Amino acid sequence: MNNGSLGTKVLIVGAGVTGLAVARAVCGSTTGRQATLADDSARPRPGGLDDGVAFVAPVTDWHALVTEADLVVVSPGVTPQHPIFAAATDRAVELIGEIEFALRVWEERFG
Repeated sequence: MNNGSLGTKVLIVGAGVTGLAVARAVCGSTTGRQATLADDSARPRPGGLDDGVAFVAPVTDWHALVTEADLVVVSPGVTPQHPIFAAATDRAVELIGEIEFALRVWEERFG
């Protein structure tokens, strides 16, 4: 997929403040989208996260998670050396940053 859409199965990489905001935006709509919020660090499920959002932490196999997604959104703190980039490339799944995601949400809602 590389058509500027938000996809229907979104993998969000990074469970910090901005990753949580993306998860809320994905599931806060009535479009039937599914979201998985994933992080490298072992941590409890974040509070305030919609029950419909899958949560995986720590991630041990990024390739497996990417297989289930049609769009990957990475948080700003994710380095270019992170294995998510190779996994998305190997699986030909579009990978974007949160700024691009925000633009697409805005265009979908107001454009």
